Amino acid sequence: MKRSLIILCAVLAFISFSAARSAYAFSYEFDLGPDMLNLNHNFAYTWGFSQETAGEEIITGATLTFTNINNWAADESDILYVHLLDNAPEGIRSYNDSRSEGDYFDNIGILLFTFTDDNENPIYNRRGKLTGYDNRAENLTYDFTSNTSAFEALKTYMENGILALGFGFDPDCHYYFSSIQFTLLTEVVVPPAPDPIEPDPVTLDDPQPTDPSGPASIPEPGTLVLLGAGLTGLAFFRRYNLKK
Repeated sequence: MKRSLIILCAVLAFISFSAARSAYAFSYEFDLGPDMLNLNHNFAYTWGFSQETAGEEIITGATLTFTNINNWAADESDILYVHLLDNAPEGIRSYNDSRSEGDYFDNIGILLFTFTDDNENPIYNRRGKLTGYDNRAENLTYDFTSNTSAFEALKTYMENGILALGFGFDPDCHYYFSSIQFTLLTEVVVPPAPDPIEPDPVTLDDPQPTDPSGPASIPEPGTLVLLGAGLTGLAFFRRYNLKK
């Protein structure tokens, strides 16, 4: 019985805490397909967008996911650089990367991560010559909450109900993929309504006073007769005692 009462109290406390605030969650998803972006090693790319949001939102999470990412061959320069940018033209833009090596966006924005395809399974012919790799595609997900500086920077890109940011991709090897998706999770917290203020009680005047002031009471005639008789008796007994 005692245990049941403890559990009941805990449940009621949780319900009371939950009722103290209301939260509304939102999710924004932005997708790229291979028909929109070709990660060719001769170019660097930016992906920028601007999105109107619900209003006073706070960012609670974000992920950038590459589905079935793969490169065409094993190479020493097999690196994909991914940056978070605070200012990028809306849509997809490509930039000539004649170096084909190194980070095109070096010192621009925040470097989120680099990716190198593993190419772990070499393939040899009958003569023992390396002919290629059994290079299977894989999924890659970057969680912004794993990088405090990037996550805090991401929060600043949502102001006055507008989300504006971009990504920079610099492949130093030709990469293929099925899709790239950026998912943003936000929340609007509505504070609880304040308790209504009750007015101070107002004391109303009693229409009938509890202690009315009236005229002074006048003794009745019978009372005066008794009083006079008493005084006369006292005077008589006093004179009688003096004569003795």
